[in-house]
Amino acid sequence: MEAMPAIGSVRLGSVPRVILAVGSCGPELKNAYPAGVSVLEARIDLFARTDASFVRNEMDQLRRIGLPLLATFRPKSEGGAWTGTEEERKQRLLECVEIVDAVDIELLSTEINIEVSKACKKAGKTLVVSNHCLEGTPENSVLQGRIDAAKNLGADVVKLACLAEAEADVARLLLLLAANRDKGMIGISMGPKGAISRVAAPLFGSLLTYTSLDLNYGQLPLEELVQFLKAFYPAFGEELIKRRHPPITRVP
Repeated sequence: MEAMPAIGSVRLGSVPRVILAVGSCGPELKNAYPAGVSVLEARIDLFARTDASFVRNEMDQLRRIGLPLLATFRPKSEGGAWTGTEEERKQRLLECVEIVDAVDIELLSTEINIEVSKACKKAGKTLVVSNHCLEGTPENSVLQGRIDAAKNLGADVVKLACLAEAEADVARLLLLLAANRDKGMIGISMGPKGAISRVAAPLFGSLLTYTSLDLNYGQLPLEELVQFLKAFYPAFGEELIKRRHPPITRVP
């Protein structure tokens, strides 16, 4: 069995971990850590601007929160806001490798994902390889093929996010997570029918559960998500009680 990865100073797998997706650095983030957040996802595609100097400044501001930082620059084809060129997206992600603790790149972004993967490996940063299925939940054989392809690309963590059109889609994804839990997995059933996966997926091996300040795709509000996790995962609640100051991560 592979050792579970870490994002910065946060080791994944021992207890459920909440990741908060943000498009800016606001005062509300000061209390994110005691509120239950372990990692911040910097959604570059949601930043007010995406030029190099603005992105660097925004990342520096987010780092001051003291939580490990995952950089994501999501294209519209996988549920994000970016409609520009792959070359610009690649450059921003490569520039972020030295600033952040982890980078998310899509499995199907074949023009840029090999270069991003190599940069993460060279810098010793955690690589999340993701796949977002916005139209439904593919057959298990398709999803398993994508898990294997993501690992071949160098993924430390494989993220599968699929729209749930029926409860059976949620069950299938959770069981697929369980069958691959030693590979470092994140699994999300998106949409109203999949909301339960935000709480249940850690039981089946999902390393992170996502929320954001602007909820979408069936996400639960942070406070509600944390209350559910405390109720169903005692170790999560016990760790939360001990939280005072965020585990400031220093990146060389």
